[in-house]
Order: sequence, then structure tokens, then C-alpha cells
Amino acid sequence: MEVELARVLGSLALEGEELGEAFVPEVAYDRVEEKYQFSLIVRVLMKRRFHIQTFKDTICTLWGGQEGIQILDIGMTLFQVIFNDDVQMNRVLQGEPWLFEGFSLLIQRWKVEMKED
Repeated sequence: MEVELARVLGSLALEGEELGEAFVPEVAYDRVEEKYQFSLIVRVLMKRRFHIQTFKDTICTLWGGQEGIQILDIGMTLFQVIFNDDVQMNRVLQGEPWLFEGFSLLIQRWKVEMKED
């Protein structure tokens, strides 16, 4: 049984038009946009390695307050900080410039069409 299942699964492959770009329904974009509408993309402008948990703890203390925030690690020095509301997020944007261990933080409001550059 297991051998037959492995053989069948091994023979599955995309062909022709299936290999093209995937279709993503508009409703999926709407859900993502709603979930992350109060979020910022933050890049730590340093070339050396740093302790990621220390960064997250520091940012949570400075920006999270009692409401709390969520921080996603999306690259070596790139993070997405998700806030509960626009008041909390705008407080951070208006408080720029921000530093971590003496290095600048590049902060940009998240948009659904963003790509890592």
C-alpha cells in the first residue's frame, strides 16, 4: 500500500498552463491587507550580526506598551512589526528617528504589494 501511494505521488507533476503564475483571488489580498494594515517594515541598518531576540525585546518594550505588538523576522535585518491599531503605529512613525545599539532603523509602512529589495 505505502509503495503504491509513493509511486502515485511521485508521478504527480504540473504540466502546461499549470506551470504558469498562480492565481491569487482578490479576497486573499483583502484578508492579508486587513491582517497587516497596522504594520511597519523595519530594517536595522547594520552589517554585523546582532541578537535578534534582544532586538525584539527592545522594540516590544519601546513600541508595544500595554497593548503589545507582534514582530515577524522576515530577513537577516528585516522585520515586520504588527500593531493593534493605527494610533500605536503612528506614535512610532512620529517618534522617528529610532536607533538600536546605535544603528539606525529604516521604517516604512507596510503595503500589500511590497517586495523585499
